[in-house]
Amino acid sequence: MYRGREYPVSQLEAGDIVAMQLRQDSRGNSYTDLFRVQESIRDRDQSRGDTSRAGTGIQTMDGRVERVEFQRSSFEIRDQSRERVLVSLPDNARRSDVDRLRALRSGDYVRVEGRFFDRERFELDSFLPDDR
Repeated sequence: MYRGREYPVSQLEAGDIVAMQLRQDSRGNSYTDLFRVQESIRDRDQSRGDTSRAGTGIQTMDGRVERVEFQRSSFEIRDQSRERVLVSLPDNARRSDVDRLRALRSGDYVRVEGRFFDRERFELDSFLPDDR
C-alpha cells in the first residue's frame, strides 16, 4: 500500500521507507501480510531543499471525531495531545474512504494515515483499522 492505494512490490526502490504488518499463522510462524510504503525515495528526492512543506512523509494519527463536514469532505479530530486537527479527503479519494467519512459521527475513534500540511491540517491517504 502507498498513499492508501495498492502498490506493486515490483515498484519498490532502494531507499523507500516501509512498514510491515506481521501476522502469525496457526503454527505460530510470523509472516508479513501487508507492506505500507511510508515514504518513497522519489518523493524525498523531489522535496529536497523545499523547506516550505510541512512534511512529505506519510504519518499516522488517531483521535476522537469532534465534527464532520460532509460538504467539504473533512472532519475534525482531537488528537492524543488534545489538539484539534482538520482532516480532509483528497479530491481523488477512494470510494471506501468517502463512505467511511459519511458514516463518521462525533465521538467516533479513528486512525488515519496521510500528510500534515501544517500543525492543524492533515490530508488523508486512508483510514486505518482500529487496533486498540
